[in-house]
Amino acid sequence: HRVEDEEEEPDALQTILDLNPLNALAANWIGDLERQNIAADPHRRLREHLDLHLVDWPKSTYEEWVEEALVSLDGWDRDSAVVDDTFYLEECIHRNLWNERMAADDPDA
Repeated sequence: HRVEDEEEEPDALQTILDLNPLNALAANWIGDLERQNIAADPHRRLREHLDLHLVDWPKSTYEEWVEEALVSLDGWDRDSAVVDDTFYLEECIHRNLWNERMAADDPDA
């Protein structure tokens, strides 16, 4: 058994895997599912961030969460992540997700 043979086997195996039509079908299927999930809930990442944020900081305010989301998800500098008037507009997704979550958490709502 030669060391050279061991180095060649992964290339040969990868070639077989690449040529197998079932692998291509599976990859396409997974890609389709991921696109459908994104289409079904384009704000999934933001919603998940909100859920995790409230687990860590259950008494957090809307403004604290938005600032953290801007830093964590959008890569803003912490000093420039400021909640301005646009985050209070009726069509703001941050506001809508926050309000939905607060209503779901409030049994009297």
